[in-house]
Amino acid sequence: MKTTRNFFVSRVLPLVLIAVMALTAASCGTQKPSSDGSEKTFTFEAYDLDGTKLYGGEITTTCATVGEALLEKELVTGEDGPYGLYVKSVCGVVADYNIDGTYWSFLIGGEYAMTGVDQTAPEDGETYTFTRTK
Repeated sequence: MKTTRNFFVSRVLPLVLIAVMALTAASCGTQKPSSDGSEKTFTFEAYDLDGTKLYGGEITTTCATVGEALLEKELVTGEDGPYGLYVKSVCGVVADYNIDGTYWSFLIGGEYAMTGVDQTAPEDGETYTFTRTK
């Protein structure tokens, strides 16, 4: 009995704890996209470095993420990176940090997003913004 308990405490319990911690860490910082296929309407805005408005309008979509909707409407282009979709251009305007130190900031309701554009489920009435930043 003591040998079985020692085996459980020393071998099995640590493995279970490691698995739970790994699953918890993997789920932090992500927002689960909506997969119910319902139609959502949100506002999308895009601004260049000098504040010029590149786009402003409503988007209606059944896509699971804002990123998917913007790619589908050809409003953004980018490539998959280690943290998800890396947006390179918005409305045809390219931001290239390696060339001119600019990048696209993603905001939700005027605040910097805590999730990537391809991890953010669209919400009715919300405003999503890309601003070219230096």
